Amino acid sequence: MASEEITVKVTDATPDREIGNRWMNGFTLVTLTPDDTKSTGNTKSTGMWRSAPNGSEIDSSGGTKEQARYEWDKQDTLDLMVVGFTEGGKKIPPQTILTLKKFDKLVGQSGTGLFFFRRTSYAVTWEIVGEPPKEEESPGRTLVVGRGTTKTSPKSKVPDVGTPETMGPSNWKPTYPTLLQNALKKYPDLRGQFADIFIERIGINPDVDPASEGTAIGLTPGGVKAARDLLRSGGTLRILQDPGGGGDVRFTGKKDQRFDLQRLYDY
Repeated sequence: MASEEITVKVTDATPDREIGNRWMNGFTLVTLTPDDTKSTGNTKSTGMWRSAPNGSEIDSSGGTKEQARYEWDKQDTLDLMVVGFTEGGKKIPPQTILTLKKFDKLVGQSGTGLFFFRRTSYAVTWEIVGEPPKEEESPGRTLVVGRGTTKTSPKSKVPDVGTPETMGPSNWKPTYPTLLQNALKKYPDLRGQFADIFIERIGINPDVDPASEGTAIGLTPGGVKAARDLLRSGGTLRILQDPGGGGDVRFTGKKDQRFDLQRLYDY
């Protein structure tokens, strides 16, 4: 069971609401607080429980502090128990107050169970309530230019976005063995495919002769244009360069933002 608290709505399922006014409006909310330090591997989960309000809706002597414990076998049954308390000077043995059958911790899951009170069992239904956990939104396809899988193309300390594909010289063994300015000529299907492009220390080459740009090393004006064309709408272009004067030059912009390569070069 996850370490977060879980809330279960338990409803009287007897034909004539035999549980009566013990549960206001015919149901009670039970909160489970897992204690994974006492769980047994992947076969059993334990923890404490409480019912609203103040633990009195399920049993007047339970639902508080260490007296109220639960065990879940992670396959079928969740048992809410009361342990270690004294009533009228007599020590009461551990007893199960509520059993939820076919229990699952996922929001929206439901099932049946039994509520035990004064040596009588009552049918109940249960449902996990709350908001389902939000899945982390995928950043989409991301690309790092200037990196491959060999030691000659080391990664910088800038964190990656998602799990990036790579682009660079063929001897670096990247995903796409090509210079950035030639990327769309060689891989036209990549147009508009990336949410984030990170150009990682390939050098800056703003004054390259257009006639020889296809074989030029470094970030050229054609490379910047190609990067924009590789980005999807709203995508982000990030540039990290080391001009040799101490410290990195960083640039972050959007697909449609105007970008003067000469300004970066002179920074």
